[in-house]
Amino acid sequence: MICNIITKIYSAKEIRIRKKEIIIDSIFGYGLNRMVTGEFTKLIDLINKSNEKVISIDMPSGLFTDDNRNNNGSIINADITYTFQCMKLSLLLPSYFKYFGDVKVIDIGLDN
Repeated sequence: MICNIITKIYSAKEIRIRKKEIIIDSIFGYGLNRMVTGEFTKLIDLINKSNEKVISIDMPSGLFTDDNRNNNGSIINADITYTFQCMKLSLLLPSYFKYFGDVKVIDIGLDN
C-alpha cells in the first residue's frame, strides 16, 4: 500500500487536514519581517484551528525573531519548534510561548 505523506498545496482551500496528522510548518522562517496577510493568513488560521500536532522549523511562521509588539498578523501555534544554532529572542519570552511550544536547538555547525 502506497501512502502519500507529503502534500504540496497552492492555496489554503486545497488543504485537507486529517485527524492525527503531524503538520511541519516551514512556511516562513527566521527572516520574516512583516505581518502575514492574504492567502498565508488563511493557511495559518486553518492549521491553528485543526488542533493537530504542529512542528515549526526554525521559527513558527508569522512570529518575528525579535520584536512582535506590533505584529497583528497570523502566527502558527506550534507544539514544538526546532530552531537552528541558537535561541532567538522571541523564543525566550514567555508571552510568546503559545506560538513556539517546546523549543529544541539544533547545532548546525556555525562558528560561534
